Amino acid sequence: MTLNIRTLYATLISLIFVSTSFSQIIEKYFSYNWKETKPADARFYSLINKTDSGWYRSDYFMATKRLQMVGLFEDSNSKSQNGYVYYYYSNGMIEQSGNCDHGKKIGLWLTYHTNGMIADSTVYANNNPSGTSLGWHDNGFMSDSSYWDDKGNGVKISWYDNGNISSAGYYSTWNQRIGKWQYFHKNGRISSFEIYEKGTMTSKECYDENGNILENCLPDTPAIFPGGQAAWQNYLVRQLYFPPGLEFRNADAATVLVSFAVDEDGNIKDAFVDIPLFPQFDAIALDVIKKSPKWKPAIQNNRKIKSFAKQPVVFLIKYY
Repeated sequence: MTLNIRTLYATLISLIFVSTSFSQIIEKYFSYNWKETKPADARFYSLINKTDSGWYRSDYFMATKRLQMVGLFEDSNSKSQNGYVYYYYSNGMIEQSGNCDHGKKIGLWLTYHTNGMIADSTVYANNNPSGTSLGWHDNGFMSDSSYWDDKGNGVKISWYDNGNISSAGYYSTWNQRIGKWQYFHKNGRISSFEIYEKGTMTSKECYDENGNILENCLPDTPAIFPGGQAAWQNYLVRQLYFPPGLEFRNADAATVLVSFAVDEDGNIKDAFVDIPLFPQFDAIALDVIKKSPKWKPAIQNNRKIKSFAKQPVVFLIKYY
């Protein structure tokens, strides 16, 4: 079977035009990393319509013909949202929804996990969180709880997905840590006490997972594959293969974007196809990520944390 990108896109475009009745229409095509491109190389198709209320934009995943985003903007370049906007995962589940007023978030914004569980509920006023904000892990356990006044003074508590506390402390002007912050290992023991003045840390005391005080705190580091980035790329190249019976006709490479988490033990978790290409390629890319050996987990505030990453999985004909 030959995978002809142009053929895949024809149905989507024809379906959109059947239902289009606006007087002014702008079409755009984007690559997987949202750079404008030609239709044959596109992974997203954008249809922007001029209405009495503004510019109504609909973005579609080219591979699945499903919505990626729909919303109202003030300008044809979609720089300033002005009305409700909805974002979707490639599996069709809603990712985020909320309202904007001249480019600033207002009212209730909701975010969801790929399994449909709610991830975050926050009310905004003039683009800043206001009142109580709540978050949840995809297993239903609460991930964080915060409260903000109209001056940006706030308090926040977060938890691991096993229910143990992760951190607690205060903010000023919405993003500056102030006073004493406490961080915890996943086993519930304290990992560090940190003192902040206007967002700047002035002192820090660290402990290991057994409660022993440390002479030196662990530096913050991202999650790392054993052997580093070069070893990770080598693993991907060695594991990838072309689906039997498929080939590219009008391209020599294609990319599937996979999102995933590295948990506190270094395991790959919550992997899903963020930007699909074709079912067989999507399945291979996802499987390769899921079967990854353990990583060295990210370190933050002297403890292991769950971190998130996006990986472009590139299928190159010359490798097969």
